[in-house]
Amino acid sequence: MRFRDTSFHQQVQKVSDLEQDVPVLHEQIAAMKEQLRILETAWHPHIEEIQSSHLKHVEVPVGWNVWRLGVGGNHHALRQHLEDEKATRDHTIQDLHAKLSQHGEQHSSVQDRVDYLERLMGGSVDRHAKAGHMPFTDRMEYLEQFMGDSLGKHEKVLNGYKSGIRANDGFKTVELAATLGDHADKHGKALAELQAKMTSDTKSSHASLAERLKYIEQLLGDSVSKHGQELADAKAKLDEMHVRVTGCEAHGDSLKKDHHGSQVRLEEHHATLAQRLDFLEKAMGDSFEKHAKAHGASLDTLKKAHSSLQSLILSRAQTHGEHIDTLKKAHNALTGSKAQQDVTHASLRERVDFLEASLGDNADKHGKALAELKASHAKMLSGKVEPLIGAKGHMNRQRGVKPRLVRPARVEGRLSERLQYIEQTLGDSLTKHAQELSDARAKLGEMHTRVSQCEVHGEHIDSLKKAHTALAGNKVKLEEKLEEHHATLAERVNALEKELASTGAKVDAAHSRVSDERAAREAHGASLDTLQKSHNSLQSQKAQQDAFHASLRERVEFLESSLGDNADKHGKALAELRASHAKMVTDAKTKETAHSSLTERLQYVEQLLGDSATKHAQELADARVKLDEMHGRVSKCEAQGEHIDSLKKANATIAGNKAALEEHHASLAERVGFLEKALGDSADRHSAELATTRSKVESLHSRLGVEQQEQSHTRAKHYSLEDRLNFLETYLGESKEKHAGPADVCSKRKLEELRNQVLAERSTRTRQGEAISEHLESEKRAREALEEAVAHHMANHKQTMESHEKRVQDQFGHERVARERHAEHVEALVKQEKDARGQHHEIHTDLISKERAARQQIEELLQKESHERSRHHETIGERVDSLQRTVGIFDTLMRKAGPQICASTVRPYPVRPLGQCLLSGF
Repeated sequence: MRFRDTSFHQQVQKVSDLEQDVPVLHEQIAAMKEQLRILETAWHPHIEEIQSSHLKHVEVPVGWNVWRLGVGGNHHALRQHLEDEKATRDHTIQDLHAKLSQHGEQHSSVQDRVDYLERLMGGSVDRHAKAGHMPFTDRMEYLEQFMGDSLGKHEKVLNGYKSGIRANDGFKTVELAATLGDHADKHGKALAELQAKMTSDTKSSHASLAERLKYIEQLLGDSVSKHGQELADAKAKLDEMHVRVTGCEAHGDSLKKDHHGSQVRLEEHHATLAQRLDFLEKAMGDSFEKHAKAHGASLDTLKKAHSSLQSLILSRAQTHGEHIDTLKKAHNALTGSKAQQDVTHASLRERVDFLEASLGDNADKHGKALAELKASHAKMLSGKVEPLIGAKGHMNRQRGVKPRLVRPARVEGRLSERLQYIEQTLGDSLTKHAQELSDARAKLGEMHTRVSQCEVHGEHIDSLKKAHTALAGNKVKLEEKLEEHHATLAERVNALEKELASTGAKVDAAHSRVSDERAAREAHGASLDTLQKSHNSLQSQKAQQDAFHASLRERVEFLESSLGDNADKHGKALAELRASHAKMVTDAKTKETAHSSLTERLQYVEQLLGDSATKHAQELADARVKLDEMHGRVSKCEAQGEHIDSLKKANATIAGNKAALEEHHASLAERVGFLEKALGDSADRHSAELATTRSKVESLHSRLGVEQQEQSHTRAKHYSLEDRLNFLETYLGESKEKHAGPADVCSKRKLEELRNQVLAERSTRTRQGEAISEHLESEKRAREALEEAVAHHMANHKQTMESHEKRVQDQFGHERVARERHAEHVEALVKQEKDARGQHHEIHTDLISKERAARQQIEELLQKESHERSRHHETIGERVDSLQRTVGIFDTLMRKAGPQICASTVRPYPVRPLGQCLLSGF
């Protein structure tokens, strides 16, 4: 009981643990169901669209197959009809002598034969007209009801016909001519009599034979025109279907040429009956061999194409692997060059900062020099011009005219030389400075464009930031070194341009290589896709041809059944045709004038039949060509069926996993219930068995107590018997003493009887005691055996419960491990998704921060450049203003001294104002 309670508590604990895990599992199942629902919602419209398109493309070939079977059946029926006509004519020629010999025995007149022919032709025409108005299904049912001959009979008849034709083809015409010649004289008189009788009968009839033949021809013409109209309607419907399928127009011209050639050949074959028979035999004999050869050739071609495609796929796969290895090597090389370019871009930032610092230092230096130049120039003007003017006036007053003329010329020469020197110096410096500034601006513009192109690559912004922070710390040192640097601005800019050009060339080369590799990969992927599509199309074509060969067998069976049924039908009509042919032969003999018209009419009917047969053959060929095109399109649609199958398989797999999980959870509850039921049933059963055993043991104990009481009671009785015997002996002894005499004998006898009774009772009691002891031993042994059996059963039950518990624990452990693995997998996927999203967010954030920093740096550079330009424009404006003031001072001085100088000196060339010279030179 204790063991059962402990095991039950363990099972209850396990069940509670499983119940705690159940909500988590339900949540996982709900998440999986939601994912499945999302997938179904996302893919359901696409799958329905693909299925609908696939069903449409499948329904069109089914309709084409049905139509093709109908056209093939009509074609084979027409071919069989021609063969039957050939066989009928052959047998008619063979039996012509018999018919002529039997002609005299026939009692029917020509009028009766013509009536029979009219009934026969009219009935056939009426039946044909009715069949023309019947739909295709009714015609097929009619033909199936009408055709009843077996395949074996048809084969025997056809083989007999063919053997007879082949055996008698050589000497048939000669024998027939001889026979006809022998019997021509014999039946000349009979023919003449028949001709006269036929003429009289024809005159006495209601309508002449020519009118009746015209009526028959009219009926045949109406049926032919009606059949032509039906063919035209069918052709119109076929053209509508061809518009939907878009057949091959380029192949139509060649088919028309072949049709024209075949029509010419057929017209040539219509010349004689022997050629027609040969053509029909050849067509019927070689068609099956031709189809077998074509089938074998197409199968060999498909096998060769499949083998070549497999070898090509293997070679392309090997080439693709080699190409991937090459791309990996190129990628590693590009990674190394990229690292080198990162270092180079870092130095580029340093160079740009160095260039900006140099430009700023040069601008400051030029500003200081310009200020010093302005101060020295103003000082020179204020310190020297006024003393010169005073000295000039004083010298003019103390000297005469001639020395005044020479002195002012020298002063004027020195002043003009100084002004020219100053103008030259200022002009050269200004022009040079302006040129250098324009060159520097142009190069700075180029540099900014190149730097902007380089800064597009956001991968180098971090390295540029690091370089910028490093350069900010070394700015003071670089400024000190720049003062000692003697290289000119042009040399520095040239060096910077060279380095930028080399770096740009390397970057362009790397980009070109990357673009080439990308284009090569895309081209290779496109070629692989093309190969995969061609492989799928070949497989679909193979499947189509397999299906087509299966339909070929059906066509052969249909042809055989049609041949057998037509043979039966024409066998029945053979006698009627023989009789009608005999009548027509007699009529032909009687009317030689009408013989030529009948021949022409027969040729016209044969031409109509031949043209309809060729027309049917041509239409059948066109239908087959367009049906092959439809098969090609269907194969393309079936190529997409693989994707649908893969989606269906994936959906089925997900549904199976879902069902397996639900079934598994259901089985878990059932297992727990089963365990509880098993534990409860076993506990109840063991409790019942223990109760039964206890009741049996208690009953045995009660019986044993009763037996012990009886034994004690019996022992008490034996003790009293001894006392009684003693009492009897004492009593007898006393009575002996009292009653001596004859009563002694009686007492001895009674005493002996009593002793015998006592011995018998003692033996009985001894046997009874032995039986009781044996019974107690047997009961003891049975009880011990029962206890052993109960102990063994309990041990077995304990072992069974332990093994069952172990199995349950193993199952629970496996289930827990599987769930833990599934939970770990789900957590790993979620963690991977979170990491990917975090990385993507970090990359996006870094890119945004880099772009913002780059824009800020560009704005700072632009502000700095605009500030430099404005300051430079201000310095230039100040210089121009100072020059204009200097020029104005010199102009005023020269205007004041100009009249005196002009009065004393003659100028060899015209003089311009100094302001105009400076302005023109500037």
